[in-house]
Amino acid sequence: MIPVNLYIIDGCLLSRMTNEMYFAKTNNGYSCKTFDNIRDCSHAINDCGSKIVISDTDINGFTEIDEIKSLRTKHPDAKIILYSSNENTENILTFLACGACAYVFKRERKKLAYTINKVLENEFSMNLRTAKQLFSCIPCHNFNNAEILRENQKIKNCLTEREIEVLKLLTDGKTNTQIADAIVISANTAKAHVGSIFTKLSVKDRVQAAVKAVRANIL
Repeated sequence: MIPVNLYIIDGCLLSRMTNEMYFAKTNNGYSCKTFDNIRDCSHAINDCGSKIVISDTDINGFTEIDEIKSLRTKHPDAKIILYSSNENTENILTFLACGACAYVFKRERKKLAYTINKVLENEFSMNLRTAKQLFSCIPCHNFNNAEILRENQKIKNCLTEREIEVLKLLTDGKTNTQIADAIVISANTAKAHVGSIFTKLSVKDRVQAAVKAVRANIL
């Protein structure tokens, strides 16, 4: 089994201690080191095993962007998870442009272990509702392009009215059980609809489905 090395960057000592305790309780065997700045972390990263960097973006604001980019250049195989209390859409997009694999809000600390597993599988991870907001605000400069319009229409046509209804609830962050309750179907039927949507849209998870739905102007 390839060892997983966690490098946690946070300007607050209490936050660093809290995160260390959190990962100790998860009992996943991760090696965990903490730092109060990105530069020291970059120097300490070794070449053994998988490298996960969990970086607070609230240390010095946007001055951290250049250092995150520098870390990415020095350690291209390191997977970066941005960990922040900043929920401003433009700021999140700016930080994600640095090449991060995930963005987790500090109020969602319990999702860090799940997020690490996702990025280890080479997948992007983010709060579903935030992802929907982010991609809906990105201007589509080629929106009038006939090929794009045809592709969007193709996506719409492949879904049934019920699946579109389920997709809208899914992108609002509803679980299968909540979807079932909302449209009065069984949980198993809701699960089947979600699976069918993933297959038709050629996606692996709810975030990817939401992104495609927003881009195709389904919602």
